Amino acid sequence: MEEDIESKAKDHTLVEQTQERILEYIHNEGYNYGAILPKEDELAKILGVSRVVIREANSGLRALGFIETKRKRWTVLVAPKFF
Repeated sequence: MEEDIESKAKDHTLVEQTQERILEYIHNEGYNYGAILPKEDELAKILGVSRVVIREANSGLRALGFIETKRKRWTVLVAPKFF
């Protein structure tokens, strides 16, 4: 098991790992589309990473269409729109 974690860490950056952990957190907590997610600083504490890493991870998730953000207000879980 440790080898899996170590090889995963070598294959993915901290931001990519955090994106995966955010999606796992969303799934495990039972969030539905349209739900407001925790703020960056709260999510950073939950996942044990810096707010900068959370911001970068959210940026990637936003680009992939998983979340939308309202500046200085909230982050909302959305259904990704595929072609």
